[in-house]
Parts: sequence; C-alpha cells; structure tokens
Amino acid sequence: MTNNGGYKLEYLEKYQKRPSKPSGNKNKGGKNKRGCLARSIILLVQLGLIGLLFGILAFVGAYIYFSNELSDSIDQVVAYRGTGVGGTPRFFDRNGELLFELTTAEKRLWLAYPEIPQTVIDATVAVEDDTFWTNYGVDPAAIGAALLNNYRNQDGRPVGASTITQQLVRHIAFTYEERVSVSYERKLREIFLAFIMTQQRSKEAIIQMYLNEIYYGNLAYGIEAAAQTYFGKPAQELNLAESAFLAGLPQSPLDWDPYTNFEAAKARQELILDLMVGDGAITELDGEIGKQTPLRIQPRITANEAAQD
Repeated sequence: MTNNGGYKLEYLEKYQKRPSKPSGNKNKGGKNKRGCLARSIILLVQLGLIGLLFGILAFVGAYIYFSNELSDSIDQVVAYRGTGVGGTPRFFDRNGELLFELTTAEKRLWLAYPEIPQTVIDATVAVEDDTFWTNYGVDPAAIGAALLNNYRNQDGRPVGASTITQQLVRHIAFTYEERVSVSYERKLREIFLAFIMTQQRSKEAIIQMYLNEIYYGNLAYGIEAAAQTYFGKPAQELNLAESAFLAGLPQSPLDWDPYTNFEAAKARQELILDLMVGDGAITELDGEIGKQTPLRIQPRITANEAAQD
C-alpha cells in the first residue's frame, strides 16, 4: 500500500507541475490585441492632426479673403459719407426688404461717435442687440433659439437672430439679392464677416457706422437724418423719449411709420424704455418720465420735397 500510495502521490505532483499551454496562447493573443489598438490610436491621432492642419489653413485662407472683402465695403462707406450721390438709391428695411426706389440724389448726414447721444446708443443696443458690447459679432444663444423656433414653425417667415454687427455687414457688404435671399450659405458668410469686423473695428466704430447707415423710414438714412425728419432737430438735441422712439423704427419702418401708425410706434417706444430699464441704462423713474414725455412729430416730407432740399 505504501508503494501504491507513493506512486500515486508522485504521479499527482508531476501532473500538477505540467505547464499549461492554453494559458500561454491567451497571453500572446492579448499582446497582439493591445498592439493593434495602439496602432489604431496612433493612426487616428495622425489623421486628426492632418485634419486640424487643413482646417487651420482653410480658416486662415477664408479669414484673409473675407477680410479683404469687408475692408473694401467699409472703405466705400467711409468714402461715401456726407456726400450726395446720383443714381437710383434703393431704400430697405433692416431685413433687406426693398421698400422703394428714389430716382434722385441721396444725401446722408454723417455723425462722429461723440456727436451721437448716449440715449440713442443705449436704446438701440437694448432693442437690437443687448449683448453688443460683449459679443464677438454674433450671439450663439440667440441663433440657437432662432433655429429652434424656425424648426418648430416651418410654415412661417424665418425668425432672425442678427446682431447689430451682422445687420451692418449685411447692409454694407451684400447686394440686394443677397440680402433678401434665405439660405444657410448667406447666413454663414454674414456670421463670418461679423466676426471679422469685431476683430478689426472697435465697438464704438461699429455702432457709429450702424447708426449712420441704418434706415429709419421716410427717406431718412442714419440717426441725424431721422432726428431732422421726425423731430426737426439735430440728433444731439434728442431727449430720452425721442431717442427710444427712433430706435424702434429700423426693424420695420413701414409697420412703425409715425405718420401712418403712430400708436404702434409709441407702444414700441415704451417697450424699448422698459428694456433700457432692464439693462440698467436708465432708472425706472427715467423710463416713466420718458413714456409721459410728449412726442411732437414734424409734418411728412415727400420724396419730391426731399429731392429739392
């Protein structure tokens, strides 16, 4: 029994000491898998770097191209200011819709930034672009909200989310056909140009150009022409109530025409005064005083009378 027991014990010890071949194969397979994974990661990183390089080159190329385009447009505006130009001027609302054509010389009255009342600036920013002083020419949150609204209301007219800078770019750099077109390509170009303008021009220069170029209805381009058209005074003499009233016109000069729809224009003025209070530009008391201040609108000037001036 001793011999049999010893033999069995020796057999069991040898059996337990045998190397396990399958376990060696498993380790080898694991190493191969890790090697393939590492090579895949390296390849993806290389492709990503190549894509990033091409993206940077494309951005730089587009930036240079659009910078030159925008610079030419701004130079034309600066050269044009304060002069009468013959031809057939076209009058648009802030959305680019053609209102009418005037076959006569057009006059623009250009103001330097210090000559523009702060109340006009504050009212315009409050109603048109409350992030103007801090944004980069575009307002991503407003764009997102507009896209969502347009998706939900596909049967209606698209709602825009244009900042003051985008409106200015559209006005000075786009043709009439481009302004009225509804396309993502045009919108992307507008956004890119607005971003570039913010990099190249100060906020003061942008708002100055905007207030000198935007259309206020009734042949009045720019805040100086608007002040003289509606209130018979220079822009520098506008009070808070008049400033807020004029700031409400550019979005839709026909809908809020003081001569044909004064009550709607007055209601919009009161809304703007509330927005100014919310922005901290004026106090609640100032807002209430502004609402109660009488607005003395000047008689309408016809196109023929404007041409004779």
